[in-house]
Amino acid sequence: MQYDFGGLVYAEARYGDQTETSAGPNFPVGTASVIGGLTANDPVWQADGLGNSPWVGGCTYIYLKVVTNANMFPSQPEIRITVNGKNDIWDPRTSTRGFTQNWALICADVFTDTLFGLGDDTVNQSQLIAAANVCDEQVAVSALSGQTEARYTTNWHYDTAIGPGDALATMMPGAGGRLSRIGGEWMLWPAYYQGVSATFDSNALVVAPQWTPYRSIRDLVNRIDGTFTAPNYPYNVAGNQYDSNGFYA
Repeated sequence: MQYDFGGLVYAEARYGDQTETSAGPNFPVGTASVIGGLTANDPVWQADGLGNSPWVGGCTYIYLKVVTNANMFPSQPEIRITVNGKNDIWDPRTSTRGFTQNWALICADVFTDTLFGLGDDTVNQSQLIAAANVCDEQVAVSALSGQTEARYTTNWHYDTAIGPGDALATMMPGAGGRLSRIGGEWMLWPAYYQGVSATFDSNALVVAPQWTPYRSIRDLVNRIDGTFTAPNYPYNVAGNQYDSNGFYA
């Protein structure tokens, strides 16, 4: 697209939406899911005795061929690939799936994905909507430029050999987040100001409440006893419960 390598470089990609007979909506109708150049150049990818050629379903991959040429490539060329990640992440705000950088939606996807995640669909959707809205809040990049960016995003990739729990542990600090398990559902909490008060009822209790006072019942009384020392004569005269010597009667 940008450089003329004189036919020395060839690349062909699949984007995870291919089927066994179609390369997906990014290609013309009838385009095969099998990459012909790959099967022709790599014996591992050649067709078997029944004529079945290998293809990769549900994954993005690229076939890249670079021909050795000292004039064009005096050293091994550096290869860079831009990957936008999963395009089937659920957004309960729009009831759609797609690519996102939203921290809350990505963390929830790690819970719910049945292939690469935990396969746990007990993420509280109301709390997920609130968390996703917090992540999408626009904050100023700088006071001078006037530009803004989303409050919390996730821009990280990891190998599928990493367990979902370890992936979540790595992503949680990206929003100063924490997890809660309440009423059999997962709650995702990004860091944000939630006010000085909260409302909850008995449904939020995990076990029956117990009260253990730090002081004994003997000390927990609603009464105050004072100590009064009567000054002596001549600082007080007779009368008002004092005798003639100034002592308290």
